[in-house]
Amino acid sequence: MSINIVSFSRTGGAGNVARTLIEGFSKIDLEADLITATNGNLRSDPMQRPFLTLRAAADNYVLKVPDWPTLISNYRDKYSALEEPLENADMTIFRWMNGLLGEKFLSTNNQISNLVWGLDDMNPFTGVCHYSAGCRGFESGCHSCPAVRRSFHNQPTKNLEKKISFADRFNPRYVAPTDWIHHEFRSSLLGKNRESKKILNPLPSKFFRNSKEGTETGNNLQILIVAAKLDDPTKGLWDVIETLSSLTQESSVSITLIGTASKKLKAALPNASFLGQLDSEGIIRVMQQKDVLLVPSLFENAGTVVAEAASQGLPTIARRVGGMPEMTNYGETGYLFENQSQLSQIVGSLTKRELRSKGILAKEWSQKLKPELIARQYAEAFLK
Repeated sequence: MSINIVSFSRTGGAGNVARTLIEGFSKIDLEADLITATNGNLRSDPMQRPFLTLRAAADNYVLKVPDWPTLISNYRDKYSALEEPLENADMTIFRWMNGLLGEKFLSTNNQISNLVWGLDDMNPFTGVCHYSAGCRGFESGCHSCPAVRRSFHNQPTKNLEKKISFADRFNPRYVAPTDWIHHEFRSSLLGKNRESKKILNPLPSKFFRNSKEGTETGNNLQILIVAAKLDDPTKGLWDVIETLSSLTQESSVSITLIGTASKKLKAALPNASFLGQLDSEGIIRVMQQKDVLLVPSLFENAGTVVAEAASQGLPTIARRVGGMPEMTNYGETGYLFENQSQLSQIVGSLTKRELRSKGILAKEWSQKLKPELIARQYAEAFLK
């Protein structure tokens, strides 16, 4: 049997899931190919796909209202970045398809069958937004969309109609990694009466090779924050910056951050340790030295970093949004907060013993995320 996994990029959350699925299928002796338009992302290398970069800029600076908090995709959805038609396969899996499903793709890929679409965020079933930020327009057609300027209010509805037409034509089955996004999909105009299934996202095997057995002894609480771009408003650091600044001034707390950071953010947290970008091996090593992961994101689906931390025996403090309650097993393997006051209270009450206990449970939970186990679930559900 042959499997195609298609994603805009090899990197980022969706790209990492796609590559891990390739690993998982290999472990159960199924051949799978990864097909992408780029190896990186447009933000770090905008000239690798200049026409698509211009479309992304139009989405962000022309279409989107300035204060809309999440990414939107409309003009880029009209582009087909894949150079060649897909070869027919026994199963085709889509992950983050913005910039791929333009008219050229539709006209040259009539042969796609047994299509499975992974819900990396809400965009597959909304007009333009990747997270709806509380808007429920996707339930009825995305009319008068608050994410776009008034003169473009018809664009989200047209784009959603295009997605519905695609779903009617290719009849994909959808995979949700969390109960939260599964519920959002099933309540959407596109998702009503379509086949969907919950399957967790896998972790690469490297996260299961070595891990610590709970937190280290000592009184100093070591907090870790990980994000590709720490200043991204959706990652929520600026929303809790007062609490973070206060914590870094306490001798009993240390904060380490992984990811790119602006001078402004570093100045706001002068006592924190900024490590810059690290590869997954480097992130694993740092996780094994810390007590707890903090994820203050304002919008989040599956939160891969939470699962990565869990595999290393590291519990998570996460904002109560999206799929984060489920990813922390509703507080069993982590903690949930809604505002800075709650975050301060949680950090102030943490003990090494409790962190160690939650970390052990988190590690046990993470074992179900091994790539071969997740790949087998896909095969059993969609390869008959």
